[in-house]
Amino acid sequence: MKEYILALVGSYKALFIGLVGGYLGTLINLPLPWLLGSLGLNLCFAFTNFKIVFPTKLLNPIFLIVGIILGGTLNVTLLYKIHLWIFSSLAMLICTIVSTILAGYYFFKVCKFSKFISVLAALPGAFVPISAALLEFGKSKNDKGVLIPQATRVIFIVSFVPIFFINNLGFSEMTGYN
Repeated sequence: MKEYILALVGSYKALFIGLVGGYLGTLINLPLPWLLGSLGLNLCFAFTNFKIVFPTKLLNPIFLIVGIILGGTLNVTLLYKIHLWIFSSLAMLICTIVSTILAGYYFFKVCKFSKFISVLAALPGAFVPISAALLEFGKSKNDKGVLIPQATRVIFIVSFVPIFFINNLGFSEMTGYN
């Protein structure tokens, strides 16, 4: 337990920046303010020489919490609807593979990343496991080359996709949670 407390103390800058960013996101009415605000402000600080550290000791508890949240949403009734997802799942898989190859090629040729770093930077999603892989393989000196494209992708998608849907499809009532 002491090592987790020390890990929290070691990452106080990132946590404080995240709290301030989340609060600012709430003030300016961002969608998902605690995600976008904290990611956005940490991303802004990543472009500077300000050293932000987030120890790997905290990754396993984070994975546990995310796993519990995701596991709580999965149940048997989803299996009865799986036939509705076949074509969209295949299309998503193909688009993911193609976009990873194209982005990896861009990072390798244009940005001059190594092959390993360009693949990690090109992979969509998996922000936390990619961070863990960087530390595991000893490539943490290249972490900004991977984490900045990852964070930018998350911020862009979560910020602009809802605006696209609202402008093209309009608002929709949220039902099913009543």
